[in-house]
Amino acid sequence: RTRPDSMRPTTILLLLLPICAALLPGPDSDGDGVIDENEARAQQDLQDLVSDAATLLSAGSQRAKESATLQILQLAVETTISQPFHPITFRNAAVKGGLVELLVALLVEPPAGSPAVATPVAQRQALAALEAIATDDPSTDLDNDHARYICDSGAVRHIVRLLSSPDEGLQVHAASCAAILAESVMCQTALTAAGAEEPLVQLATFGINVAKLAALGALQQLALNNPTAQARIGSAGGLQLLHGIHDFGSAELRDLAGTLVQGLEEDVESRARRVAVDVKSHARMAHEARLQQSKIWAGSVGITRAYSPAAMPDDPMAQDMARRAQAAASNGLPQGARR
Repeated sequence: RTRPDSMRPTTILLLLLPICAALLPGPDSDGDGVIDENEARAQQDLQDLVSDAATLLSAGSQRAKESATLQILQLAVETTISQPFHPITFRNAAVKGGLVELLVALLVEPPAGSPAVATPVAQRQALAALEAIATDDPSTDLDNDHARYICDSGAVRHIVRLLSSPDEGLQVHAASCAAILAESVMCQTALTAAGAEEPLVQLATFGINVAKLAALGALQQLALNNPTAQARIGSAGGLQLLHGIHDFGSAELRDLAGTLVQGLEEDVESRARRVAVDVKSHARMAHEARLQQSKIWAGSVGITRAYSPAAMPDDPMAQDMARRAQAAASNGLPQGARR
């Protein structure tokens, strides 16, 4: 059997090609909801593929972990933007195969004097992979529950800690991952319980440009129908920050800051009305917020955050996400991310 460290990054991608072909619509064309033989075989192949990636994460060298996290990230992104059936299948296989827990384990802070669990490159890619796995289709009001599974796996406390990392790439990906997770009500509550608001306000104030964008996006999602988070953002200096952006920031950031300011300055009665929404309404509002943020990302750093299975591989959105994955593989900072 091939040793995990010797598996080349192209191996998993080559193995993926027949799986993607098998998962194209057709076998269940009658829409009866029954998993046909071809679909079942493709799912088993995908589970085997996930198992190989899990071996790299758990038993591989530091370099092997970098390769594995990049492969998982690319698969999560590519299957989301190019296949209408495969995204949920891949995510379910990732959950069943233990990839989520293994990715979270790479974020753990080692005891003093102990070697790092993973390199900063692997950690950045692990955060980006978790973000991609957690991402719902923004054109719907559905919650696929993968974000909740990630939070249940203990990711939140590590993500909050990495918001204050000295590595700027880790700051960016931690904030971006927090923004996606906060779309889930359960994850939103967990992030607030872990005190995510203060480091996000600090990052939005003093971080590099792309970190500020990611932090503002996370703050917007945390504040959505969440009076506790709104109060903590205000206590951490969020209102002063947002007023400054609203007065002196770019046109795109002014709109985002204005929305946040309005929410933070609402009276108690208005907040109570906004909190009283069902899960689907919250998901729809969170997705709308992400689409708004995506326009700002695209205009500011040339990268689209929100993506859905409806996008085709030759669509600019798909190309943006491919560049994002490549950025995570290199230095963790997308093009245009400068002070």
